[in-house]
Amino acid sequence: FKTSFSDDEVKKMFDSVDGWYHSFKIGNVENTNTMTSLNYQMWISQIIPTDLNGMKILDIGANDGFYSFLCESRGAERILAVDNNQLEFSNVYSKRITELNVKRGYEEHVMGNDMVWTKDISSEEPMFKNMAPTERFQILKKILNSKVDYKLMNVYDVDSIEETFDIALLFGVYYHLENPVLAFQKIFPKINDSLFLSGHIIESKDPIMYLNDNKPHGGWFASSECLLQIGEKIGFKKCVLLDTLDMNFDIYSRTTDPDMKDLLNKSKIGLFKFSK
Repeated sequence: FKTSFSDDEVKKMFDSVDGWYHSFKIGNVENTNTMTSLNYQMWISQIIPTDLNGMKILDIGANDGFYSFLCESRGAERILAVDNNQLEFSNVYSKRITELNVKRGYEEHVMGNDMVWTKDISSEEPMFKNMAPTERFQILKKILNSKVDYKLMNVYDVDSIEETFDIALLFGVYYHLENPVLAFQKIFPKINDSLFLSGHIIESKDPIMYLNDNKPHGGWFASSECLLQIGEKIGFKKCVLLDTLDMNFDIYSRTTDPDMKDLLNKSKIGLFKFSK
């Protein structure tokens, strides 16, 4: 990504946040304390067309906006990024922030409605706050002089948006949802062309889906065949699994159920395209 700000100015804005979800390299500066790597994000991004000239994009579960800003850099005419701030603190991100801050010697405290971190609650040292995606997104929008729009919205409310989009992105979201099928149903009428989807999948030829109640990962684990059949039943004419990536989920799961632990260890990340 390019910016009109100096490297020092970008670094200062990056450092104003005590943890990011996405990795960014802007100019010569990279943010730190991220949940995902740039290599992983570019693996996901392989399914996004490189030429989006004139297209309208809906990025659902955008978090701090990597894929939204990437689409803008690829020529998209209109991009709406939506997220639910509450999702983040029900998943692995809050655990990661806790690990990072404890490692640095900070202690967690609750002040009002905010979770803050200090080295000594009685000291005058600055308190580090886990900024929600909204604030992080706005910092990046400023750095990039971006025109991407951001809306705080639950995925189940996207059908209330009074416009349609050529492409919708749903990266790293479905398995956190209480009702992923309902979410797909809500998204379907908002898309003119395709839904690009990434998420954890189970290796099975059967159309199966398991519920993992163990937080912070939480949510559903479906086989690729299950997700493909859901897409087709909803009305997509062509549903394809494009690529997979091996991952070990033992570090994410707190489950003591040996069958579920084995299931997680056999899971992958899947990239899908559902087309109308």
